Amino acid sequence: MRLSVASVLMSAALVLLLVGAGWAAPFRLSETEFMRWVQTQQLPGFVADEESLENYDDREFTLDFMATGAPQHLSIKIEPGSMAELKGDPNLATYVEGQFQGRRLAYCTLKSMAGMSLLYLDLPERGAQLRLLTAPQKSRADMERLLAAFDLSALR
Repeated sequence: MRLSVASVLMSAALVLLLVGAGWAAPFRLSETEFMRWVQTQQLPGFVADEESLENYDDREFTLDFMATGAPQHLSIKIEPGSMAELKGDPNLATYVEGQFQGRRLAYCTLKSMAGMSLLYLDLPERGAQLRLLTAPQKSRADMERLLAAFDLSALR
């Protein structure tokens, strides 16, 4: 029996997917916990738009904040594995890693989404990352200042 290159690659990809899923921490956050956390946030210049909540099968949550001053957009998302999707592909995004309050952080801008910036913060105890998306684009320092306004203790 001859195996084609495609079937070998598909088998290898399936094994990597299964092994990777076994190593990944399970996602642990309910919609109630997420909304309780959002409602406790005090972000100067922003108000949570609870109507914008999106729950994707209890695996990821997205919510928008409305600006009370200058026109700008802030969206937060908690989801598993999002950091790894962007890392390592310079054609897709500029990507810089760092630390924030002892947690792994990544700042990036997507080449396909000019005018936007993304900041990811690792939440290993939740098996996920917190993503901030802003428009217009902000610097890494500005994004970190915005992140500092969030009370992250409830996500531990």
